[in-house]
Amino acid sequence: MAFFNGHTHDEYSNITTGLDSLNKLPDLVARAKELGLMGMAITNHDNLSEAIDINRMQKKLHKENDPFVLAIGDEIYLVPGYDPTDGKKERYYHFILIAKDKIGYDALVRFSSAAWYRSTVKNGKRRVPTLMKDIEDLMQDAKGHIIATSACLGGMLPTYVLGGAGDLAKQFMAWCIEQFGADDFYVEIQPSNHSEQIEFNNWVYKNIDPTHVTIATDAHYQGKDDFPIFEAFLRSDEKNQKREVKEFYDYAYLMSEDEARSIILSTTNINDVWLDQVFENTTKIAAQIEFYDLAQDPRIPGASLERPAGLALNLNSEELQFVQDWPTIKWALYEQDEQTRYCIFTCLNALKERGKLEKKYLDRLEEEFYTF
Repeated sequence: MAFFNGHTHDEYSNITTGLDSLNKLPDLVARAKELGLMGMAITNHDNLSEAIDINRMQKKLHKENDPFVLAIGDEIYLVPGYDPTDGKKERYYHFILIAKDKIGYDALVRFSSAAWYRSTVKNGKRRVPTLMKDIEDLMQDAKGHIIATSACLGGMLPTYVLGGAGDLAKQFMAWCIEQFGADDFYVEIQPSNHSEQIEFNNWVYKNIDPTHVTIATDAHYQGKDDFPIFEAFLRSDEKNQKREVKEFYDYAYLMSEDEARSIILSTTNINDVWLDQVFENTTKIAAQIEFYDLAQDPRIPGASLERPAGLALNLNSEELQFVQDWPTIKWALYEQDEQTRYCIFTCLNALKERGKLEKKYLDRLEEEFYTF
């Protein structure tokens, strides 16, 4: 058997929610390999800021023919509706989306963009909500390209289950299957000895066919021994002084299949055969993750330049010789591209007109053109 962990976080999760994870991508990948994982999805809290870095790591693995599967995902905050002005303290339900391919990734970008355009500070905290209506609208073109899971106990499904709202739980699962397809939506269990997680795991075992269940560890740090450091990290923010860190996070680290299996079997009613199927499902998820390259050639738009007739460089021969001591300025002066020449002519003419054709300003112009 093998294990693909579809729910992991790293330092980029700290962008949206505040302090959240100690992990750094290269170390996380190395640790996952040490533990024998076949792969993992990076599912930071409602941001895709690390997508290019993840893709670079994917390309490195691909080039080295390394079978480790690294996927780009997003843990969104899913809500039925959002009014930034009503002052209500609503729930922001966690939900996992994992891109199978480039089409799936593009859909994640659209989801994230919609959420960030909607984002406001509400009740003193930055909120980045994804509406269920966003899913309904945008998944029409992305169905079959994204895998979704119910996420942690902060998700809508576990909230309904633990709150005794079985009918709402069934309605939500039906909605998920309608949006993503029966083969691309999974209920997520997690290894833990905490009572609520155990209760939810047992409910899933009793009520959900194992072919529709996945297992993940919601890893916010690398190993069990790192928890004291992680706790200190979270509590370094004054807002987290009263946070129940141990209750929520002492099992939120990368685990081997054997460790995750042992915890599940020792704390729940789940049996080996049922759990075998769940771990097999993680390998099916991994098998659907395709390699794709997010890099592209720069696309610089052309522009029709409206300029005074006969625009020329208004420098005398001594001044022209002087400015060519700066290599990038010299390059720009003789560049074949008309827009580049127009730009440097305009800048140098303006410096001369202002009496600023001197080293201080030419150094800055050199830096700007070098960066450009």
